[in-house]
Amino acid sequence: MRSRETGADSLAHLIANTLAEARAVSTDLREIIIPILSPVQRTYPQHVARRVAGGRIFDEAFVRDLDALIDDLERHVSNETRVGWQADGNHIRGGYEIISRDAGITRLAPSIGRMREFRDGIMRVLDLAKGFRLAEEIFQP
Repeated sequence: MRSRETGADSLAHLIANTLAEARAVSTDLREIIIPILSPVQRTYPQHVARRVAGGRIFDEAFVRDLDALIDDLERHVSNETRVGWQADGNHIRGGYEIISRDAGITRLAPSIGRMREFRDGIMRVLDLAKGFRLAEEIFQP
């Protein structure tokens, strides 16, 4: 019986951590991500923000939604990033690459990282819950 209690404690701990990450992601969505995007691009992030705010996050469909949003945001950052060359006669290669983005796009990178961690936390919770269900099926007389 002790292992079941430990497992339930582990699941509760994972859920609590994921809910804390949800608060951070929700703030990022409202304060950083949605305002940066054009009105046409805001619909999907607003959908995800509503799911997070409503606590409807622990299912595979939401994981797919997050994956799609992360992909869209990474593509947006890539499209808005400019790589140039700064000539420098004193540099061993004659110069170096410079990367430029506007301040809003630069703020997206940490938000995308938090969204990945959030998604991974949800997946850990779902996997552990599935493990509990499978164990119950196996050990039921």
